[in-house]
Amino acid sequence: MLAIPAIRASRLSVRFLTRRVAALRDVDLTVYPGERVLVAGASGSGKSTLGLSVTGLIPTSVDADIEGWIEVAGTPTVEYAPGALARRVGIVFQDPSSQFTMLTVGDEVAFGLENIGVDPSAMPERVAASLAAVGLSDRADWRIDRLSGGQQQRVALAATLAMRPNTLVLDEPTAHLDPRSGTELYTHLQSVATDTGTALLLVEHDTDKVVPSLAERCLLLGSDGRVELDRSARNLFGDVSCARHWSDAGLQLPAAAAIYLAIDAEDADISLEGSAAATWMARNPAAQRRLRTARCGDAKRAPGDVVLDARALWRRFSTPAGDHQALKGVDLVAREGELVAVVGRNGSGKTTLLRALSGLIRLDRGEVRLEGQRTVDLGLDATARLIAHVFQNPESGFVAATVRDEIAHGPQAMRWNQAARDKFVTEALKRFGLEAVAAANPYTLSGGQKRRLSVAAALAYRPRVLLLDEPTFGQDRQSAEALLNEVATLREAGAAVIAATHDSRVIAEEADRVVALVDGAVAFEGSPGDFYADEELLAITGQEVPALRRILVGAQALGADVPIDGRWRIPLAMSALADDWRTG
Repeated sequence: MLAIPAIRASRLSVRFLTRRVAALRDVDLTVYPGERVLVAGASGSGKSTLGLSVTGLIPTSVDADIEGWIEVAGTPTVEYAPGALARRVGIVFQDPSSQFTMLTVGDEVAFGLENIGVDPSAMPERVAASLAAVGLSDRADWRIDRLSGGQQQRVALAATLAMRPNTLVLDEPTAHLDPRSGTELYTHLQSVATDTGTALLLVEHDTDKVVPSLAERCLLLGSDGRVELDRSARNLFGDVSCARHWSDAGLQLPAAAAIYLAIDAEDADISLEGSAAATWMARNPAAQRRLRTARCGDAKRAPGDVVLDARALWRRFSTPAGDHQALKGVDLVAREGELVAVVGRNGSGKTTLLRALSGLIRLDRGEVRLEGQRTVDLGLDATARLIAHVFQNPESGFVAATVRDEIAHGPQAMRWNQAARDKFVTEALKRFGLEAVAAANPYTLSGGQKRRLSVAAALAYRPRVLLLDEPTFGQDRQSAEALLNEVATLREAGAAVIAATHDSRVIAEEADRVVALVDGAVAFEGSPGDFYADEELLAITGQEVPALRRILVGAQALGADVPIDGRWRIPLAMSALADDWRTG
C-alpha cells in the first residue's frame, strides 16, 4: 500500500490580487514522505508561491485567487484548523526576519513549541538541540536584531527544526550563510530527512550545493508558472536535451554537467560527480584544448586612482553576552574600476563594514575618505549620492509604491528633466527584467526581483562607489549575470565596487581583490587565486573552493593541461566553448 503523499497538488493555479497574471498555472505535484525535491525556475516563476501554498499561508494569510487544489498529508490545506497545519509543515522564508516574533534567539525557537503545545519540560532540550544543529548554541540569549543576516537565517531554521514537522519548505535556506555553514546545514537536513521521513521542498539557485547529494528530484517552473520538467536529478542532468532545457531557462547547471554538455555532449556519459568529470577531462586531450581556448583569461585592468580609503575602522556593539567588537582596525582601499569582494563567516563584520563605509553607522574610531575628502565632512546627503548602498534586505531601501516610481526616485531627487527621467526608467526596467512588474508594489516582488530593483535604483545616482551586500542572493543564473554586467558597466565608467558576498562564482570570476574578515579583523587581502589556494584560510573564513575549480584542480592533478585561475563564468564560458566545439 502506497504511503499518503506529504504534498499533493492538482491543476493548482494562484493569482495574487495585485497582479493580472497568475504566479502558478495548472501545477500537478505529488511528493511522498522522505522525498527531497528541488524547485527551480527563473526569478518570479512562482517558486516561493508554491511554498506558501503548501504551508496554507496562501490563501489564509496572503490574499490570492486559487484554482485547483492542494493537500498536505491527505487533507486540503484550507480544511486545517488555524495553526494545525504548522504542526505538519515548517517553512523558512527567503527573508528570515519576516517570520520573527520574539526578541531573543532562545525565545524565538521556543515560541513555536509553545504554540503547538509541547510539554514545557521537554522544550529546553529541543531548543538546545535545534540551536546546536545550526551552530548557534552560544547565541541563545542574544537579541535577534543584533545578529547578522546569516545568523538570523540560522535562527529561523532552528525554530522550524525544533517543531519537527513532517514536511519542510525551505526557500533558499543557505542564501545568507557562508558556504561551509551551508554545506553543514544541508548535510544535517539530509540526515533529518533520511532518519525521520521528512519531505523536503527546497528552493535553491546554486545546484552544486544540492545536486546530487541532497536533491533527488528536480521540478522546473517556467516563466509562466507552469511545470516544464519533473524528473530525478541524475536523469535530468544526465540527459542532454533536459540539461539544455534547464540551461536555456537561465538556470545554473551543476559544474560537472555544464562541462560535459559544452565539450562533448553527444559522446560523453554525463556524470554529476566532480571526480568523474576530472578523470574524464584528464583522459580527453581535445576537451583540454577547447577548455584552454575558451577561458576568459587572466588579464586584469590596471588599477585606477584610489576612490575610497578607509583606515583603522573600529566599531563595538553591546549585547546580552557583553560588548561585541564588530570591527577591529579594518583598513580597506578601493580603486577606480575595481571589484573588491569582502568575505567571511556569518557575523565576521561584512555588513557592519559596508554600513560604516556608507556612513549608516557611527564609528568608534577611524575614518573613511572619498577621493581624499572625509565622508563625515561631506555629510550624509552628499555621501549617499556618491556611495550607493544596496542592502542585504532590499526592502530596507524602498521608498515608492511602484517599481517604476522606485527607479524614478533618484532622478527626481536630482531634478532630472522629464524626458531624461522617463528614458532612464524605461531602459532600467528593460535591462533588469522588470518591465512586466513596473506597476507592482516593490514589496510584492520575488526576492530576486527586489534585489535587481534595488541595484537599478542605485545606479541612477551614478555613484563613485557601489556597495553590494549579497548582490546575487535570490538570482537565477541569467539574472545574476545581467546584474553583474550592469555592475561591470559602472566599473568601466570608473566606479569602485565593494561586494560582501558568499557567492564563490562572484569571488572567483568577478573580483579583482579579496578582503577576508575574521572576527571583525582583516585576515587576508590578495587575489582570488591566492585566496582559494589557502585551505587554512578557507576554513577559518567559512569558504569553499568553487565546484568548477575543484574539477579543474582534480584534472590537473591527474596530468591534464588545463588552467585553474582566471575568469570563468559558467555557462558563459561554457557556451563559448560549445560554439567553438561545434564550429571548430
